[in-house]
Amino acid sequence: MSALLAHRYWIREDAPGRIAIKQALAGLKVGQRLRLADVLSTVSTEAPEGEERANVPALVDYSSTAIRAGGVDPETRMAVLSFSSEQPYERWWGVEVLGHKAGEVDMGWMASGRAPLLCNHNRDEQIGVVTRAWVDASTQRARAVVRFGRSELAEAEMQDAQDGVRVNVSVGYEIRELELVKQVGDVSTYRVTDWLPLECSLVSIPADMTVGIGRSVQESPASPSVVHIKTESPKEQPMTQATAEKPLTGDEAFRNNVAAINRLAGAYSKYLKPGDESRAIADGADAQKFQDLI
Repeated sequence: MSALLAHRYWIREDAPGRIAIKQALAGLKVGQRLRLADVLSTVSTEAPEGEERANVPALVDYSSTAIRAGGVDPETRMAVLSFSSEQPYERWWGVEVLGHKAGEVDMGWMASGRAPLLCNHNRDEQIGVVTRAWVDASTQRARAVVRFGRSELAEAEMQDAQDGVRVNVSVGYEIRELELVKQVGDVSTYRVTDWLPLECSLVSIPADMTVGIGRSVQESPASPSVVHIKTESPKEQPMTQATAEKPLTGDEAFRNNVAAINRLAGAYSKYLKPGDESRAIADGADAQKFQDLI
């Protein structure tokens, strides 16, 4: 069963698997975990008379991100994106926090080079491929490099992404294990301690607004949902395939970051204070931090 069909099963309030999971979660205490396979193995879906019952599909959900205008390199047809974070999101079974610690995300499929970039989660409308994926432990985000195809639909979607029209990305994923981490009144918060990203899609409506392609995010404890997004990029050069798939080190990495900082400073000079560029280089030439500053 495809991820989209599985999701359609789970949005039904009368779905047998959904009822079983809610009942199992209700018995958890803070700190306890639930393996969904243990619950779903005892549940089967209803089937018309004369047909065999089928197994309940894996619990599939979606978390959305956003693309910054200009975040796609038209020459390599590639873009770097962050497709998930630990931003809390309300689900039918409680408040979800996707875990990004070691062992919590199964990147086997997404990092295989074969995971698809789709249009609206439609498996018949593949517009690209995920060429690389990893977990950034320092920011608690999962990131990926995607490459657009050359079909008519892929061309249109890539152009809209470049123009800042098609700006939302959604990731479909399978949830395997939940841990109850907080209980306040009737509100239960669960950390997803085992999950499998399946695909990325360009979509219309976002859910998690704290991540995206080439996007700068700033958060404060007082307002964790407030983000600042760059919507123009006149001269910034997106990451190329070479730098995306083979990280630079040593002097080469330093020179590459200095060049990137110089390009960013030239493109966004009106947002900078005197000395910002030189201080960024003196402090270690971290292009990502300089972009965040902007």
